[in-house]
Amino acid sequence: MPYEPIIPKGHHLGTSHEVDGAVKGHIFEDGTNALKGHADWVWGDDPEPSYSYSYTQEPPRQLTEEERRAAAELAAFLVVLTIDGVKWAAPRIAWWWKGTASPGIKSTWRKVTILRKPGKDLAAGASSSSSTGRFAASSTGVEIAVAESEITILRSAAPGCFRDTVGGEPAGQGGGGW
Repeated sequence: MPYEPIIPKGHHLGTSHEVDGAVKGHIFEDGTNALKGHADWVWGDDPEPSYSYSYTQEPPRQLTEEERRAAAELAAFLVVLTIDGVKWAAPRIAWWWKGTASPGIKSTWRKVTILRKPGKDLAAGASSSSSTGRFAASSTGVEIAVAESEITILRSAAPGCFRDTVGGEPAGQGGGGW
C-alpha cells in the first residue's frame, strides 16, 4: 500500500459503515471509542517484488468417521452400478459383435490379406473397351468423365451383370425384360 496511517498507541482507526472491511482515517481511543482526530499518513516504501515462488503443500486433513463411512458407501454404490451396467451391456455388445462387427472385420481382413497370383495383372485387360475414362476431382467428390458415350465394364463382371431380377436369365433371352 503506498500510504500507511500513523496510529498512536492505544488508538485505532474507525470502521467504515459504507464499505465492509474498510476503515476511515479517524482515530478513536481504545476502550472509550472517543474521537481523537484524524490519522497522519506517510508514504510507505513498496517492498521489492519477489519473483521467487515458494509453495509448501499442507498435509491433507484426515477424514472423520462419518466421511469415511460415506466414502465407502459411495464406492460400493459405484461398484454395484458398474457391475449392473456391464450385465446389461454384455449381451447387447455380444449380439452386435457377432452380427455386425465381426463379420465385417473378417470380410475386410480376407480382402486385405488375399495373396495375388503373380500372373494376374488387374490393370491389364480389366475393361472390355479400349476407351479410358478420365477422373476429375471436385468439391463434392470424384466425378468420372467418360470420353465416349459407351460404358466400359470389367470382363469378369460382364456375364452376370444383365440378369433380370425375376427370371434369372440374361436380358433378351426369354427373361421377360422391361
